[in-house]
Amino acid sequence: MRYLIETVPGMMCRLALFFILSVIFNVHANAGVFLYHASQELSYDDNIYLTPENEKGSVIITPKVGGEYSGQLPESTITGNVNGTAGYHYYSYRPERNSYPDVLAHAHFRNYFFELGDRYVFTSDPVSHEITERAKRYKNLVYFTLRTNPIFPIGFGVKGEDTVDYYMSTPFQFLRRFNRNCLSFYGLMYYNFSPLTNLYFEYGQHKRRYYLNSDNDSTGASFALGLEGYVSPVIEANAKISYAFRDYNFEVPEAVNDVNTVGFHLSLDWKPRSKNEVRIMAQRYLEETVYGVNRFFKAFDTSIYASHKFTNKYYVSFTFGYHILDYAKVIGGIQRYDTLYSIRPEIGYQFKEWLSAGVWYRHTRRKSTLWEAVYLDRTLSFYINIRR
Repeated sequence: MRYLIETVPGMMCRLALFFILSVIFNVHANAGVFLYHASQELSYDDNIYLTPENEKGSVIITPKVGGEYSGQLPESTITGNVNGTAGYHYYSYRPERNSYPDVLAHAHFRNYFFELGDRYVFTSDPVSHEITERAKRYKNLVYFTLRTNPIFPIGFGVKGEDTVDYYMSTPFQFLRRFNRNCLSFYGLMYYNFSPLTNLYFEYGQHKRRYYLNSDNDSTGASFALGLEGYVSPVIEANAKISYAFRDYNFEVPEAVNDVNTVGFHLSLDWKPRSKNEVRIMAQRYLEETVYGVNRFFKAFDTSIYASHKFTNKYYVSFTFGYHILDYAKVIGGIQRYDTLYSIRPEIGYQFKEWLSAGVWYRHTRRKSTLWEAVYLDRTLSFYINIRR
């Protein structure tokens, strides 16, 4: 009961904030740009449950529709973007169990002084690379940033983030132990090379509260040094190295009751020409878990994406991802350590500026010292997209 009282009204307040901000902006904004999109995808996944054996395959039919509105408030520098997408994943194998809807909604407003936004996701996709079970869940992130004008060399700012992860009623009851709220506040000092590029120092305070798993409640702090913005006319970069410590509110025998970690995040977006794009990402961080007495695992993610367009009609892309999941505690005599990689080539054809179609293939393999966590998954998909 306490869980419902704390989460449901909070969720209603978040959605109400999202709706009110979106309506106010749409009513008062200058004539903006409205775009809509729709897609139809037909896929075959040969291991929908991500199991090491007795794999089950299924045809998956996924229609999606969405829209986006961008504009600017009159007599101000405030711009905004409101967008949303809704879809349904129909599985031919046991559709009553496996089929699910998903929704993405995002409202974002900004000028040189502030940013304010709300991002809501409703899906049945797993919450992390650790989890293979699918169940209905939502994630809602409300965020804000206030900072001094970036035209000055030295600047200051504050930002905050409030994130709720919530699994709804599910046959996999252990997943509800992930339900939590994370609240973070940061103070920042900037050195602005230009209005679009800066070096910054960041100090943050963090509080995590679990609704059904209070043993994992924690407080912590972090320090970070970062660089963000355009380092050249064709390269946008975001690089950060951080030191964070976390102190759990309740001591649990055999568990790690406090932890210090060095993390980093690096992302590069390189567009040497209008027909080419390369994106590189790497990061190291602590991810939440409820595996045994482990409260977290050390995660390392990296991905590379490259695309090229030929003759304004054909386009190809390739995505590679590699992930490490490193657990601190031995469970059942096994020190769990997972590695996961995936490759995803794609080829498409642009019939019109607003109409495209293509095919992609994804090959994913996870290796682990825990046999039950090993799997191989292959998916082939055909799609058609409409964007106006």
